[in-house]
Amino acid sequence: MNAFLWGNFDFEHELASSSYAPNRNLQRLAAELSCHLLGLAEAGDTVCLPVRPQVEFLDAFQRQFGVSLTCVESLLRTAAITEAVERTLQPWGWSDAARRVATQIGATIDGPASEAVRLANSRRVSVEIERELGLDLAGSRVIRAHADLEISVANCARRTECSSDTLRWVIKAEFGMSARERVVGCGTELSEPTRRWIEKRLEKGEWLIFEPWLDRVSEFGILMNIPQSTHTKSADAQVELLAVTELLTDSTGRYVGSQCLPNVGFEQAMPHGELIANAVTEVKRLARRIAQLGYFGPLGIDVMLYRNDLGELAFRPIQDVNARYTMGFIARRLCERVAHGEHRAWVLIDIARLAEAYATEIDSAFERRVADAVHSPLRVPLPQSVGDVVAIRTSPVWLGDQSTRQVGVVIAANTSTELMAARAWFNNTSR
Repeated sequence: MNAFLWGNFDFEHELASSSYAPNRNLQRLAAELSCHLLGLAEAGDTVCLPVRPQVEFLDAFQRQFGVSLTCVESLLRTAAITEAVERTLQPWGWSDAARRVATQIGATIDGPASEAVRLANSRRVSVEIERELGLDLAGSRVIRAHADLEISVANCARRTECSSDTLRWVIKAEFGMSARERVVGCGTELSEPTRRWIEKRLEKGEWLIFEPWLDRVSEFGILMNIPQSTHTKSADAQVELLAVTELLTDSTGRYVGSQCLPNVGFEQAMPHGELIANAVTEVKRLARRIAQLGYFGPLGIDVMLYRNDLGELAFRPIQDVNARYTMGFIARRLCERVAHGEHRAWVLIDIARLAEAYATEIDSAFERRVADAVHSPLRVPLPQSVGDVVAIRTSPVWLGDQSTRQVGVVIAANTSTELMAARAWFNNTSR
């Protein structure tokens, strides 16, 4: 059955508040992010792109990746399509807003119950499951009042024996994503912006999660699927491991890409592979518990490799739970579609760096210029110094009347060294 792909990237905000309405900046961000959904599309699917990319890019994308698809600016204008072909809505996440859209366009709703979605994405619930499975992070605590916060900070300082100058911690909202909806604190005293952020949410009756700050080494995204037939209370619920990816982040923890690891043998292929394998085992236990809540569908679980108070490497198997699609799913599918090399990653590149790579300015005529200049307009030029590496652009540089902030690029190499060299070249914005 063909699908309508719809990017409700504010999914967690929709879960947190039924009255949520994005501002213009968030609408623009959603329009840019929606272009990455092209990577998930299969032949015959329809992708909702609130701002339609230029036809030169869409044609080049379909030729490059061998997929024929339809793009629409609003699903609410596509009722005629649903009458002609039976389709199912495939949202980023199954919020109530997604259900309303599916009903309005006459698409099939093939998603879990709303309460199951809320529970599966709730950080409060994930903390409870962590404790139930014996995986809880020492010092983590649910915050319902200022007294809870004061106790948490004091306990954290006592446990880590940190001075007020070096003590670090983070408070996260019950529903959040990609380093958003959180505040990072230092010491035992709250800054005024942090206090206001906390008070605003506690006054609305929201749950908050306190965690000690971890000395991060690396993070991994475990991509799974829970089949609909597994929607059961049984402890033997089956889950499917789709891929293990290394999460690429900037200094603030913001997601900037995924490196795809081999499904088989990654224990030997990666540093600390045995620790990763152990974390995957624990993640499967968590996924079975989430299935017992009634959730089914895509599931992305982030795990963190960090150094504990003794300086030893340790894994937190449940850093974040995303009962929805994640960028890792897009990275996996795009990397599968590139034939070159065994080492692949999908990265988000600043638009200024892409302009340097093509040696041309980014404007509304960019797609036409590169189409005339090179045989494959999505192929990003790289210096010979990075080796035998292929880089393919997967999203447009121009939407509406302005450039995008970032573009997606698949990097494929024969060796891990070449892949790292290409990633480093893209990240070097000082040239």
